[in-house]
Amino acid sequence: MTASDRKRKPSEEHGRALTFRAIDPVSDGEIVIRFVREIFALSFGDDRRFVGQFGETGAGYLAWLDARLAEDPPSAVLALQGETVVGLVVTGRYPDDPALGYVYHYYLTPSARGRGLASVLDRQAMTTLCRRGFVRARLSVSEANAPALRFYLRQGWTVVGPRPDQPGVIFMERATSPE
Repeated sequence: MTASDRKRKPSEEHGRALTFRAIDPVSDGEIVIRFVREIFALSFGDDRRFVGQFGETGAGYLAWLDARLAEDPPSAVLALQGETVVGLVVTGRYPDDPALGYVYHYYLTPSARGRGLASVLDRQAMTTLCRRGFVRARLSVSEANAPALRFYLRQGWTVVGPRPDQPGVIFMERATSPE
């Protein structure tokens, strides 16, 4: 193993390199809505919560995303492997505690799962939040989403308790820097 091999970032090993670009709600709206609708289905068994919160077409989500991007353009990015969109990351400020960063969404397409790319998304989110000055981050996860819970625990997230406004959902937190 050469010195350059040891310095290689894990996201570059075995074809796992990802690039990130800002989401454009106009040109990327369809794929973003599809991804977020699937996040809700994976978390809650179907997309009824998505429809209830954002409407059948997802137009409410795009309006919400526009507001996120107006506040912080790097907070919503698509993940690409080569030219193919394989995921997204949406971060921001936790609404009830402005000192706390928040991960709204991680998503990988089914073909991108199980290849170590989720840890790249987590690093992207933590880097974005850390650069914005957040020392800690929070996310919400459905207790029924066992694969996500296992992943978050492996990444250093800890359960901090139930989310009072959403039955069956818990909060997790972690430091934004890898210390």
